Amino acid sequence: MSIVHGGPGPRCFGPPLYDALTKGATQANVCLEDVYDFDLRNSLQAIKNTTSVQEAHKLISDHNVETILELAGTLQIVSKQEDILNLVDKTAHWFVIERVHAAFERFKEGLAQLGVLRALAENYKKFEEVFCYSEVTLTAELFGCLFSVNYSETGSNNRQLEGLVLSRWDDFLQDVEEKTVELTFSDTVFIHL
Repeated sequence: MSIVHGGPGPRCFGPPLYDALTKGATQANVCLEDVYDFDLRNSLQAIKNTTSVQEAHKLISDHNVETILELAGTLQIVSKQEDILNLVDKTAHWFVIERVHAAFERFKEGLAQLGVLRALAENYKKFEEVFCYSEVTLTAELFGCLFSVNYSETGSNNRQLEGLVLSRWDDFLQDVEEKTVELTFSDTVFIHL
């Protein structure tokens, strides 16, 4: 709704979700790092790093990964190193994208209702910065835009005092940006919340 009405985008999607929305779930690129379950990710990484098929079989049994592989439909006969990599990649893809297929389809339907899904497909690169997370370096100007001021009536004593406070607030933000104080913008957010 925000995007449709000219507001900011969510800026919180990971690349696999954005790929799945724009290219299709089967074409989404999923890395092992995208598996948010720490234990599963470590188990899959250990299996991927094996140097022999026997070692992979042992790790699959020892790490109790067989159940997840069965759920994912990726449990297969492993006879060569290529099979191990394929098993790991398919399991990661299942865990991140396919496991939540019903919710994903409902989400797509919602985006399609407002025309956002079509716009995403047509303008993949342009919308990436609107939907996907990226590190933003806060500046005094950007941080100042996070707040709005409700001034008192013009000419009142409060209005003069508010002007002085805002002037000092702007000076403080400049000091934080220039690192002349021992605070960061992140610290400042927590102080004012």
